[in-house]
Order: sequence, then C-alpha cells, then structure tokens
Amino acid sequence: MIEERKKIILDTDNGDDIDDLIALYFALHFSSKFEIVGIVCSFLNTSLRKRQIQYALNLFKQDNIPVFAGIGKPVNGLHCTDVNSIYCQYFDYLGKGEKEDENLAVDFLINSAKKYKDKLTIVEIAPQLTLAAAIRKDKNAFKDTPIVLMAGCF
Repeated sequence: MIEERKKIILDTDNGDDIDDLIALYFALHFSSKFEIVGIVCSFLNTSLRKRQIQYALNLFKQDNIPVFAGIGKPVNGLHCTDVNSIYCQYFDYLGKGEKEDENLAVDFLINSAKKYKDKLTIVEIAPQLTLAAAIRKDKNAFKDTPIVLMAGCF
C-alpha cells in the first residue's frame, strides 16, 4: 500500500537566520512523505523573502512550488524595524522588487484549507501575521486544518 504524502504549507520568515531554509530543505528532502503545496513569506519585507525562497527552490530544482509574499506588518503596527528593511541574508542578485499584494497569500491559505481540509497541515515557522489575517477573513475555513506553530519570541 502506498502511503499518501502529507500536504503542507510552510509559512516562513526566512532571511534573518538559516533555520527557515533548513526547514525548507528538510521538507523537500522528505518529499516522499510531504508535498509542499505552497510557501507563504510573512513578517517585514515579504517580497524580498519571497524572492529568496524562489531562488532557493530554483537551486533545489523545485521551482514549481508556488510562493506568496504575505503580511509584513504586525496587526498592532508595533515593531522596532521598518517593514521594508533589508535583512542579513540579502544578496544583490535577489533584486529590490516592489511590494506585492499580500491578499494573494491570505486567499491562498483560505482556499487551500477549504480544498484540502484535514489533508493539509499549515506549518508556521514565522510570526503568524498572514495566518491571522486569513483567520480574521474566514475563520471557518480552518476548522478542519491542523496548524503547527513554532511560536518564537514575538
């Protein structure tokens, strides 16, 4: 019997340190167990985070996975860093880019939760800004979808 791969969405704040790219690598490495249906980049400069993930996926020859720039600014607006700041793992070849429509990431989370229900797990290794916006928009979409939180210092 062939075991069905677990569908996951990875919500990441990659770029400030290496842990998110390591998590992405492991998810891709264990592709016999996991199917990454999409990646959402949350917190601060999300369009730059998105480009970094796309670059990594290209290196891993996995650039068929959709990547979304999610919510960058905390709901309460409080944070000590400018939302458009350039983080420590930035390289010029990533480009600067324009701010992207964060609603696409919110809608992607909602639509995926409705489509896959309990067959999907949302893996949150970033501040849950985009997920919070999606739940505020349609809390019923997530009633059957498991969510795993890393829950860091914010």
